[in-house]
Amino acid sequence: MRILLSCLQELRRHSIPAYGFWANYFRKGITEAGHEWVEVPNVDWAEGCTPKSREELQGWRDAAWTNALEWIRGELDSGRKIDLFLSYFFPQQTDPGAIVEIQKRGIPCVNFFCDNVREFTRVPREFHSFNLHWVPEFEALSLYEQAGLKTCFAPMPCWVPKETRSPATTENGQVTFIGSSDHLRRALFAKALSLGAPIKIVGAGWIEDPSAKTETSKKDRSIASVVRNQAKIMRNPLPIAIM
Repeated sequence: MRILLSCLQELRRHSIPAYGFWANYFRKGITEAGHEWVEVPNVDWAEGCTPKSREELQGWRDAAWTNALEWIRGELDSGRKIDLFLSYFFPQQTDPGAIVEIQKRGIPCVNFFCDNVREFTRVPREFHSFNLHWVPEFEALSLYEQAGLKTCFAPMPCWVPKETRSPATTENGQVTFIGSSDHLRRALFAKALSLGAPIKIVGAGWIEDPSAKTETSKKDRSIASVVRNQAKIMRNPLPIAIM
């Protein structure tokens, strides 16, 4: 397969949370699977996740998608087939009309998104145009089902170099989680630890200033908190790194 990949690629570094590893994971995984990946040149997809006014965001979206559609047309008109469009788009980056134009060219469009539970109470309308949604969160599947959208429930993409895939010759039996802290993970691990799971947790944000604990303890996943998150991402869209 020849896969067109759009995964937060950049033309310059941006002052937003970590995002560069995603494209690397997708590229390496596609290559190892024996497929070919291509990318639209001269489009800074990551820029669509930087803070912008409504007018600035619309200007970026118009320019980015115009360039993308022109490049796709050029590829197809030159006989270079594209079998699949695989993306990692936030709602503010997505142009539903452009997705439909790509589909009219016979290219199915699949979007990966991993912050559904954290950010949404329902699937954003911008996502409805995709043929398939790659959803790694079990709790988010009901959101897509309610919206009548097709999903692929699969883990998040992660590529590990072959030389580091061999397990240790000795194991100590310690169950370990490595990743940053957030309120959803705190709730999950609090429940697991209360049930006696011997989990070692390593990563940024797990050890806090005691004076901040009262504020942190209030961050339960209430409907109100999710709605606030959803409003925040539309006002000041920033990709949130999972790990």
